[in-house]
Amino acid sequence: MRATKAIIHKENFIHNIKTIHSFLNSNTKLCVTVKANGYGSDALFAAKTAIENNAYCVAVATVEEGRILRES
Repeated sequence: MRATKAIIHKENFIHNIKTIHSFLNSNTKLCVTVKANGYGSDALFAAKTAIENNAYCVAVATVEEGRILRES
């Protein structure tokens, strides 16, 4: 099986989070998925960027991924 990698541009990622927020009710919480090491782009980068831009939480695929993020 091939490894999949997405190239995530920080400015575009922030823009997407803000755009999604603009469609949500102010009481709605946004959870951003950062599983698979941020789809190969670095889960810590993706998680920090999401939280810094008003995501309520992040989702991971495994307990190990969550543990790594918490320890970081």
